Amino acid sequence: MVDTTLPVNWIYGAYIPKDAPFQPLSGEQRFKLYLRQTYTTPGIYVKTALFSIHDQVNESEPDWGDGSAPTRIMSQDALRSVGSSFSY
Repeated sequence: MVDTTLPVNWIYGAYIPKDAPFQPLSGEQRFKLYLRQTYTTPGIYVKTALFSIHDQVNESEPDWGDGSAPTRIMSQDALRSVGSSFSY
């Protein structure tokens, strides 16, 4: 049995291995890839947390105040989800 799952790297997303032949994704494959890149790989949550910490340290939204870490996390998660949704 051949594994046809497209690899997903938590830093830069999906990629095609060097030695793999290029072929367009079907609708079902695109949907599964969308779910993996947007919700199910642990790296996306690590990335969201790191960006949120960066925003908190640099006060990217000063109106939110100092105790706004949960707001920043939700904001980063929404940005990531919406951005990923529009790229598919």
